[in-house]
Amino acid sequence: MCSVNGDKPVGLVPENSLDELTQEHISIIATRIRSMRMARGVTITELAQQAGFSKSTLSTIEAGTANPTIETLSAVAQALRLPLGDLLVPSDGPSPTVSHRSSEGSLMSSDSYKQERLQRIVGNMAVETWRLRLRGIGQKIESPPHSAGTIEHIFVASGELSLGPVSSPQRGAQGDFIVFCADVSHFYEAISSEVDTVLTMTYPTVGDSMTE
Repeated sequence: MCSVNGDKPVGLVPENSLDELTQEHISIIATRIRSMRMARGVTITELAQQAGFSKSTLSTIEAGTANPTIETLSAVAQALRLPLGDLLVPSDGPSPTVSHRSSEGSLMSSDSYKQERLQRIVGNMAVETWRLRLRGIGQKIESPPHSAGTIEHIFVASGELSLGPVSSPQRGAQGDFIVFCADVSHFYEAISSEVDTVLTMTYPTVGDSMTE
């Protein structure tokens, strides 16, 4: 388990289907899961057991015939020792200059939240930057533990929320910058009606897997 100045864990991954993904995106995810699994020499049965669901479920995901939930993909990523972003977007490595427009980026959303990845950098560790917005008091995102050593850094641009490990949550308000380890169960919950944050997640790399 990681530690940040003696503090402990936090993260992100809501239980919601990837409804906005096209069949092409689903096929890309299926191919990446299959290639990562084979690169590690793991069978479908073994990976399914490690992820906590049936072989048939994983088989349909790898075949590109299922529309998996974010929770399911997070479990697969954890079993493969990868950040979730590696399954959603192929890694092309860092760029010297990155400009992000509001209409671009990898999106996950529902009626109550919008989660948007702004940037991804791969080096000695993988870095992902997301914009996370919550709408409605009490709206909550619950996340299972990410891979060991994952750290989350969150800047609260506006609003107020409760966040952090389930065992030791913190309160963040506009202008706060909070850092947690994210390898235990954690959550984000809106205290105000509108919450807007920028979340950076850092993951330790596993060999060369981040650039495959």
